[in-house]
Formats: sequence, structure tokens, C-alpha cells
Amino acid sequence: MRLSEAPSNVELLVCEIRTGKEGKRKLNNLGIRTDELLLKISEAKWGPILVKPLSNGNSKIAIGRGIANKIEVSYDG
Repeated sequence: MRLSEAPSNVELLVCEIRTGKEGKRKLNNLGIRTDELLLKISEAKWGPILVKPLSNGNSKIAIGRGIANKIEVSYDG
């Protein structure tokens, strides 16, 4: 499922990032990469999606919906 469709407050595993090379590089610099765990914080129907990479301390990152639709995630739920 896409990150934008995933439930909130559940550990999500990033399975695939379907962006170009530059998009992957930018997400990698933010701590969002394949096989990493994320915690989706926001559930609003509009605006950016707030996530917390679990390997990156206490930082929170806002991701636009366009990019969030290109990040495939899975969870055990």
C-alpha cells in the first residue's frame, strides 16, 4: 500500500520508493529508504503527511502527498 493510504501510529516498513534518482537521494538524506521503519503520525485528508523515521532519533518529517503516493509500505496488521 502507499504511505498516503497507510494507517497512523503503526510501524511501517518501506518496501519500495518509486521516484527518480534525485527523489530517492533526497528521501535517503531524510532517513527514508527501503527496508527502514517509519511511524506515520498524521491522518489528515489534506496537506502533507507527517512521519517519523524510527532509525533517526526524534525527528519528524513532513512529506507531500505526491511523494507519499510513490512510497510503498507494509505493516503487520
